Amino acid sequence: MGVEEPPARPRGHRLGLRPAVAVERDVRDHYWAFTAVVLAGIGGALVMGRFGVPALDLHSPLHHVGVMDPLCGVTRATAALGRAELASAWRYNPGVFLLAAAAGVALARVVVAAVTGTWWWARARGWPVWVAVLAGGAALGVNQQLHAGLLR
Repeated sequence: MGVEEPPARPRGHRLGLRPAVAVERDVRDHYWAFTAVVLAGIGGALVMGRFGVPALDLHSPLHHVGVMDPLCGVTRATAALGRAELASAWRYNPGVFLLAAAAGVALARVVVAAVTGTWWWARARGWPVWVAVLAGGAALGVNQQLHAGLLR
């Protein structure tokens, strides 16, 4: 009897490494709720760009004592982005450009699915992704705290 070869392992497997991003596709949208929220967000940005920011207090309780979080200013930044005022959007919250890029990718995903009937998505995984998200959120929080006078 011959010795059977073990199944081939993905490259880097011995080190416990996997690709940080996996791209997949299917005939149905597994992330339909995400798609709906993003499309509603694009519509909301356009409406706020045209009619202005709603007269609602959307602040967290910490905002009222002077502590800004990474999302402070995102409503005004989204409205500015909806009016194509890029400098204003950057001043209120630079993170809105990441949200806009994600919305653009999601919109492109809807268009591709409408044309081809195939839904594509990317799945990020692993600790480097979480470290990047946490570091980016912390940096954005520090930036927003440094601009607390503008965000009040």
